[in-house]
Amino acid sequence: MKKLIKTIAIALVATVVTFNANADDKKTEATLNVGMYQLNNSLKMNILVENKSGKASEIKLKNNKGEILHWETVSKTNKSYSKKWNMEGLEDGKYFFEITNGKEKIVKEFELSTKNPTPADLRTIALK
Repeated sequence: MKKLIKTIAIALVATVVTFNANADDKKTEATLNVGMYQLNNSLKMNILVENKSGKASEIKLKNNKGEILHWETVSKTNKSYSKKWNMEGLEDGKYFFEITNGKEKIVKEFELSTKNPTPADLRTIALK
């Protein structure tokens, strides 16, 4: 009976230690932040990256097949990065920006599609 109680007590202590270790992992601050937006009336995307990891970051532009269309490495001394990416040469479809710093990875998806103008787009009404 004493062995059973001792075994249960050891199991409980191990569970509490494991739980606390996992709780500490969840408290870690994000080292990578990414913002992305399209510039008005253009096929340009602005990418903003904040990297607090102290490691170099990589920015990859991929198509829906996972093929890398462009790849940039940002120096570890560069804690913030901003660039306007021109999407004019790309075909219609889904694309992804994959940003990583060795600790974290963020994937941002966007879709390019050509719209055929409707008659309403071709004619306008001006009020005077």
